[in-house]
Amino acid sequence: MKKILVLTDPSKNAPDLTQAAAKLAIELHCDVLLFSVYQSLPINTFYEASSWINGNDASWQQESKDKLSVIAFELRAFILLSLPGERWRPEVTFHCEAGDLSDNLKNVLESEDIEMIMMGTSKQSGFKHFLFGKNTNLVISNAKRPVLILPGKFEFKDVQKVLFATDFNLSDLRAVNLLAKYAEALHFDLELVHVNDIEDKESEENVSKQVFFNMLEDINHPNLTHLEIHGKNVGQSLKRLCSRQGIGMLALLHHQDALLIRMLKSSTTKNILEQINLPVIVFPSKMK
Repeated sequence: MKKILVLTDPSKNAPDLTQAAAKLAIELHCDVLLFSVYQSLPINTFYEASSWINGNDASWQQESKDKLSVIAFELRAFILLSLPGERWRPEVTFHCEAGDLSDNLKNVLESEDIEMIMMGTSKQSGFKHFLFGKNTNLVISNAKRPVLILPGKFEFKDVQKVLFATDFNLSDLRAVNLLAKYAEALHFDLELVHVNDIEDKESEENVSKQVFFNMLEDINHPNLTHLEIHGKNVGQSLKRLCSRQGIGMLALLHHQDALLIRMLKSSTTKNILEQINLPVIVFPSKMK
């Protein structure tokens, strides 16, 4: 069975993240795998908690396992209370490894059947954390499955509509197709938005736009709509759009040098994104 991989910090139990993962696993019919790495030197952890250190590698490993075991036990209890009686429930397992996050993440993705990766942020919005968070970008650059970044106190029931940002790249279609699957399971509407740079060549854009929408017709999702944002101040436009349309989550395909990513990383946009306290789901360009 597929699993939701939860990148967690055993030094600080993060029930908002793990319980959100359990709720998502129930809806998507997946198991949950809690995962952490440890080192013998202080590191920046997944959940922005304080660094922690204790003795040699063996004691670090045992401490990590003990804390993950407690988190897993509490999560199993939460699932049992959420799904009483004789019925299917997600299985919760945990795993920790010493060393580098990048290499360990690659190994887990190769050895496990992962549906999605989840990670949390306690202070920044999910969108800002995606664009500027060091660990987040490290995860996304090594991921071949969607990465869901959650701000604290997130509830899936609050997501009625998801906004997917596209530049009519055909590789976006795979992400939209997977989002449509999630939309059916989680009961949200899906809206596509195109960020139209004023310097775009209109003739080239119209060709790619027509091809994109012709292929989009093959995606079977009844509540899929689309619109456009014009101009360079994409951050301000996204902020207004999210408020006006009741957006509960943002989504996009990750291309490091894509126009949309460059526009979103401007200094003006960085300040605006602090005010968009929404989760973001990122689809890696090399997604399998």
